Amino acid sequence: AGKNTNTALIGDEVVVEIIDQEKSGSHIEGKVVKILKRAKDTIVGIFEPSKNFGFVIPDDKKFGTDIFISKKNFGNAKKREKVVVKITKYPEKSKKAEGKIVEVIGNIDMAGVDMLSLIKEYDIPNEFPENVLSEARSISKKISEKELKGRLDLRAKTLFTIDGEDAKD
Repeated sequence: AGKNTNTALIGDEVVVEIIDQEKSGSHIEGKVVKILKRAKDTIVGIFEPSKNFGFVIPDDKKFGTDIFISKKNFGNAKKREKVVVKITKYPEKSKKAEGKIVEVIGNIDMAGVDMLSLIKEYDIPNEFPENVLSEARSISKKISEKELKGRLDLRAKTLFTIDGEDAKD
């Protein structure tokens, strides 16, 4: 139950004490007695400032709490920008988590910001390793006659595609 989480957040590694169990074993209830390891120390979300403080509303709703940002920890972030926030204090009983903005990804309406947000949230590599880049550079830019045989060559034609209105490219 929520009251038994002891401020643990989704993905945290915890020690749980069983506090209630049916004899059949079909229902077991526990409470978190110790947090061993926090799953995340950075969160991606939308920054909402006010005069003296602000909040980051996490993209991951399972995080469970907005993150309080003191004015000195705003960095260069502006209202409604996607940011990466480093958690400096995890939530306690009735207090929200606290953090410091460490990176501004961009305005939520800018193309590509949603993709960058996912890359940052899930720590996905977004650069190719040097050996891959080196191999790509070694590939010839000219297409041989042998490779063209049996293909329809459209290189001299002007082509374009029409994306739906919800496309973000």
